[in-house]
Amino acid sequence: MSAPATAALAEPPPRLDVETVLALQSGDDTLELRDIARYMHVDIQGAQKWRSKSLPYIRAGVRVPCTPMMLPEPDDVVGNKPIWWERTIVRWGMWTGRITPDGQVTAFKPGRGSRPRPSRGGAGAPVAVVREQ
Repeated sequence: MSAPATAALAEPPPRLDVETVLALQSGDDTLELRDIARYMHVDIQGAQKWRSKSLPYIRAGVRVPCTPMMLPEPDDVVGNKPIWWERTIVRWGMWTGRITPDGQVTAFKPGRGSRPRPSRGGAGAPVAVVREQ
């Protein structure tokens, strides 16, 4: 045998934890950054920006805050690529308002009109309600 072939045989197979095995058996998909970008209808640079904003928390060993502008901590790392379970991204999306309860991805733009604004008169003006006793 040649040297590269014996080196490949000497590497132990990757170890899988119980949660990984159960998720694989249940059909839960794994997502990389490009998959998350496609899933959330953003370009790859947007997903990379979300990831880069969460890296300082991950490197410091503290919990990543759940915000729309930071991806949660990856569920696993394969090689040097972080991967997330689809359920992790859906849970994050619902928590941050990027995914509606019925599973639809929204066009969420934090800081750009994403909050409801009070009406300034007209058809949407608040009306006083008088209750009869």
